[in-house]
Amino acid sequence: MARLESKPLLPLGNNDTHHGESFAQRLLSIPREVIPLSLLAFGGPPAHLALAHDRFVYKHKWLTDERFLEVLSISSAIPGPSSTQDNGEHTLLSLFYTFYWIGSIIFGGGQVMLPMLLDDVVMAGWVTKEQFLIGLALVQSLPGPLFNIAAYLGALLYGVSGSIVTTMGLFGPGIILFFGLLPLWERVRNNKSLKIFLSGVNASATGLIMASFMLLWEKAVHSNANAAVGLATALMVGVFRMPMSVAIILGSILGFLLSSEVFDLGQKEFCLLSCVHAWWKPTPDTSYQIQLSGTLDLSYDVNAYDIDIFDTPNTTIAELQQRGIKVICYFSAGTYEDWRTDKDRYASDIIGTPLDEWEGESWVDIRSSALREIISDRMKLAQAKGCDGVDPDNVDGAFNDNGFDLTADDQLDFNIFLASTAHDLDLTVGLKNDLDQIKDLVSHFDFAVNEQCVQYDECDVVVPFIDQDKPVFGIEYSGDKTSGCMYF
Repeated sequence: MARLESKPLLPLGNNDTHHGESFAQRLLSIPREVIPLSLLAFGGPPAHLALAHDRFVYKHKWLTDERFLEVLSISSAIPGPSSTQDNGEHTLLSLFYTFYWIGSIIFGGGQVMLPMLLDDVVMAGWVTKEQFLIGLALVQSLPGPLFNIAAYLGALLYGVSGSIVTTMGLFGPGIILFFGLLPLWERVRNNKSLKIFLSGVNASATGLIMASFMLLWEKAVHSNANAAVGLATALMVGVFRMPMSVAIILGSILGFLLSSEVFDLGQKEFCLLSCVHAWWKPTPDTSYQIQLSGTLDLSYDVNAYDIDIFDTPNTTIAELQQRGIKVICYFSAGTYEDWRTDKDRYASDIIGTPLDEWEGESWVDIRSSALREIISDRMKLAQAKGCDGVDPDNVDGAFNDNGFDLTADDQLDFNIFLASTAHDLDLTVGLKNDLDQIKDLVSHFDFAVNEQCVQYDECDVVVPFIDQDKPVFGIEYSGDKTSGCMYF
């Protein structure tokens, strides 16, 4: 019987520079060469691969070009980042499980995981889209792989312990599988069918990275100013070879200068790739009827109905849409209601002060990630029922006796989360009654719903929506219900 011999794994190429060195010496040379890459490689896998190729193929000749591509193919064909090469409240356990699951099915590098993170972390309400994009820019500007965004996301939720857990979860599957496959590689590396398969893996990974670019553009670029900053940053890095950290800093400065709040150059929102899946946007001449209780009267000749998401059957929504009427689905985002079907998901520690005159309803802690997950699921329900938009109510808890000492910043962050989550689901979204923060929120919402602005003489406060060609749907419960029409 032939005896199998164990051979050192490095160097993999024809290498005379290490002739005479012991295996231990050659093994120790690996961290000496790899650690500097982890400190100097900005921008994720593309930057890492370029530096690794220069160092291991050209400088040290540890690998031939053919071997380098083989190793790249293996690392792209297993879960985890390409840079992982040889050569209720969310608990820590749920964090580990989620990121381990993502790491187990991601192939082709860090950019490929971005759509999954957007779906499983942002859409689930763990973090806002803005927090995610800030983290992405930060990680891209620092040394290390794009997978380091796991540490950032974990830290947002659970500090240092969360950072450790999410990093272990995301990197673990790729590391385990890589060491499991590597001993078999020398035996199968010349297999023709395997080479064809790996070339397909490389091509598909490239396609997934392109898809990630389109997705990020859709999520982050919604104005000419944003597009200018994005293209300028691409030129800095791609043409002028500027370090990503410097390009991001310059891009931030450029974005600040191009903001309409700094220089009013008539900047307008726009959609490019996002128009492929753009949500319905009502206009100032959109007629509107709201009915949240009783037998729904469908006889009104209007452009849009605002109805209760829980009490309205799917057949009614479909009937309205067959008549060409848009459907906005109402739910309370800022309060707990003890009669709703999902009431058991509200833990006692996020239920605050009861609302005056509304039995069974209480303010909630809008800072809670568990609440955001509930709200995300309500919006997904709206999408599943075929609603064209959502009308989240009671989004001004910070300015009422809520029982949690909520701040204006807490309210602003929560309301931006509402708008971002709705848009990610291709739902139009309205701002209801948060008059104190309209100027900060008008760019995030598609319309406003205001109750009793005529009665309380505050209609002028919502005019910023009209100034941006966005409708304000006014509701009056007493007195002259037509005197507010001049505003809307």
